Amino acid sequence: MGSGWFKGPRTLPLILAFLSDEKLTAGRDTSRVHLELMARHMDGGVIEIGNEADHAYAAGRYFSAANSAF
Repeated sequence: MGSGWFKGPRTLPLILAFLSDEKLTAGRDTSRVHLELMARHMDGGVIEIGNEADHAYAAGRYFSAANSAF
């Protein structure tokens, strides 16, 4: 298990700003999803998704058990 840190590019704030710009992303802020995936990256080039609901929650996508749509 990692120490809680991840290597991120120096341009990360700029990249996240572009990913959250509604004009560029058809009204969807995808920055939190990308940040969640980068935080789980372990330098191997592959991100292993253990529990989809945990990843969705960490990325700010909340849903109830009755409504399985994110």
